[in-house]
Amino acid sequence: MAVSSVVMAVEGVLKKHVTNAPIPVGIALYHGLANTFNVLLVCDISQAELDRWCALEGLNRHAATRVNEGVWEYNTDVTRRLYQVDSLRNTGYNIDLVIEPDPSKSAKMLQAGYTCMTFTHADYALPQWRPDYEHKVKPWDEIAAYQEKMAELKAMEMLTEEEKKAQ
Repeated sequence: MAVSSVVMAVEGVLKKHVTNAPIPVGIALYHGLANTFNVLLVCDISQAELDRWCALEGLNRHAATRVNEGVWEYNTDVTRRLYQVDSLRNTGYNIDLVIEPDPSKSAKMLQAGYTCMTFTHADYALPQWRPDYEHKVKPWDEIAAYQEKMAELKAMEMLTEEEKKAQ
């Protein structure tokens, strides 16, 4: 198995966590990489669930999978992902890249010596779009100070415009 391999996380790269809807960019990445690399899938669902979802989405070009079954169920998410990738490497796959949406898992992959690409979907570009976002109310004094500063800047701008007109 000297061919290069890419490990892709299913949740967050190929499908959305909550709705299980496909992520178009991730699906395109899967097909593009499958032309050159062995694509290996890792996920937090069962083999039956993964097989069903992949069949529905027409994803049939991956060489192997590692799912959340058996002894791996009792590990933390970060540790489980590392064990899944290590298991694929121990099977003989030459892993050149791991594509992972979770920054903490990416950090663990880097520490273990894997080249890792953190897949950050645009839906999470703003903090308030993240599922773990906690809305914090700004203190009133901070809002008042901001309003005062904006009023001051506007007044200065108006003075500058009047000076320009006078010249």
